[in-house]
Amino acid sequence: MSLTTALANDSLAAFPNSAFRLVEGDGPRADLARRQEVKFVAPHADVVTLRKLLEGNGRRLVHNNDNVSTVRSIYFDDVQLSACHANIGGHGIRHKARLRWYDSLAPQQQVFLEIKWRNNRITGKHRYELEVQQPLMELSYREIIDGLINVSPTEHLAELLGSSDPIVIVEYKREHFEARFAPLRGTLDYD
Repeated sequence: MSLTTALANDSLAAFPNSAFRLVEGDGPRADLARRQEVKFVAPHADVVTLRKLLEGNGRRLVHNNDNVSTVRSIYFDDVQLSACHANIGGHGIRHKARLRWYDSLAPQQQVFLEIKWRNNRITGKHRYELEVQQPLMELSYREIIDGLINVSPTEHLAELLGSSDPIVIVEYKREHFEARFAPLRGTLDYD
């Protein structure tokens, strides 16, 4: 039995009515653990031109049998919006917590708890795949955050407890690309 499975079983035993079950934690994607990340904002950009540029210099990655993914997230923060202000202010050391799902209006059975961190120019993400035990549309935000706290690994409880208010729900389109001959990945986010 893997450590993740043991943690998931322990979480279910301790909190049998939890809204979530931990399926996989900090999985095999080493590219999420530690990386350099650079973002560019291109207001009023021509998405078609940017897409052609990325396709011409790399190859498209396809997820869920579609070229375009719809990303939806609930971001958590404290009442002072500390994580938001740290992000906007460009603070070198910061973190944020979110619940993320893809390609459906409401969360389906698979969602991801993500704790994203930045230490100056290096970023990383702790990503936990969760199975929804009951429709999230039927739960209050308090029940959702309590469910996340119940299954969150202890090393991330402080970040989650300190950011336990749902602040914003975001939605956007994302296309994935990677360089042909270098370990470089890019996404085109819009709408």
